[in-house]
Amino acid sequence: MALLKTLKHLLSSAAIALFVILAMTNKAYSQSESTSFTYDFYGDKPTTLTYQGDAFFPPDSTFLRLTKTESGVSIPGSVGRVLHTAPILFRAEGALASFETSIEYIISSWTNATTPADGIVFFVAPVGSTIPAGSEGGNLGVYDQSGLAPNVLAIEFDVFNNPWDPRFRHIGINLGSSTSSNVTGFQGHIGERVRARINYEAATKVISVRATAGAANYEVSLAYDLSALLPDQVQVGLSAASGLKWIDAAVHDVVSWYFTSTLVSNLVSEDKAAKIAQI
Repeated sequence: MALLKTLKHLLSSAAIALFVILAMTNKAYSQSESTSFTYDFYGDKPTTLTYQGDAFFPPDSTFLRLTKTESGVSIPGSVGRVLHTAPILFRAEGALASFETSIEYIISSWTNATTPADGIVFFVAPVGSTIPAGSEGGNLGVYDQSGLAPNVLAIEFDVFNNPWDPRFRHIGINLGSSTSSNVTGFQGHIGERVRARINYEAATKVISVRATAGAANYEVSLAYDLSALLPDQVQVGLSAASGLKWIDAAVHDVVSWYFTSTLVSNLVSEDKAAKIAQI
């Protein structure tokens, strides 16, 4: 009986000590940091967005237009982007963010061209990202003239076949480069509303994309640890670039954009574990 009481006392003391250590450390088990926003574009210009390049609200539309038009006519070689201005915490000690974003957009052709250019991108980039030099046309406002974008995740809805692209319209998951790491075909739907949802699960390290246009559904995914690509703090944005010729320069309109991310620390760090082990 004496031995049993001694063991109970020791276990009770260890439990109390563990509780004190966790209580004294930052973000021990339950603390989380979340970011979320919703933009429904109906002609108003949100003040919480950073506008870059040619992104604007045209008088003949209620939507956000990412590439330049004049009286509805697309201007070739136009690049436009918007970023949610506030930085988002992607990584902290013992934690990564999971995120989800939904975008509704329309890519149309003012000339009824069958191959309008070039497409829309959702991207996650280092804080302070700007439009790279040489990012017109197929570089979609994200990649420089060599096709690179260091530390940038991009999900491209690419409606024009450039030399480095697969030979079809596609949704691509891109990791720092204009060459997609995984793609799925994405045919037709010029002038239709497209609804896309993009997820990243920190626990499984899987990026998944689902899109709906008319009655058709499209999916593509990639297993990749984004902590190897992205910095601790990021900004999220939308980008588009029109084709370099008048005949195939597309119009890129964004109807709505929703985003949410949550960073949860639910692991005890190595330093904390070492302290516990010494009890």
